[in-house]
Amino acid sequence: MTVPYVDLEPEYQALKTSVDARIHKVLDHGQYIMGPEVRELKERPKAYTGARHLLCDCCKSHGFAQRKTGKWIVAQIPEQSERLVQLQQAGQANGCDDFHFLDSQAIADGEPMLKAREVFCSPSTGILDSHCLM
Repeated sequence: MTVPYVDLEPEYQALKTSVDARIHKVLDHGQYIMGPEVRELKERPKAYTGARHLLCDCCKSHGFAQRKTGKWIVAQIPEQSERLVQLQQAGQANGCDDFHFLDSQAIADGEPMLKAREVFCSPSTGILDSHCLM
């Protein structure tokens, strides 16, 4: 697959003043890790209903290889179970509604050798072929 060259210079020039201002803001306050811009970036997706489907739709429309694989997040000790609850709460706050905890039978059916205290399942998690983007 050949990816056509796209000259982004005109788009960059249109945004240059704004981009440079944001860069200088970070340089001025010096919070390079987990600063206010990161918090803002984490909050923005909440405003977009259905945003979790956008990447899959974009990949499909451009012919990029992608697949929903699902993901299990496993807790083996109580502290990890607490973290799974935090992940669930964060996901719900961000509009994700298709994840859930698996019962012991579902765990045994899916991964018979897995020893887990709890498993949190995210069925809409997926992968894409990032090489298609290069």
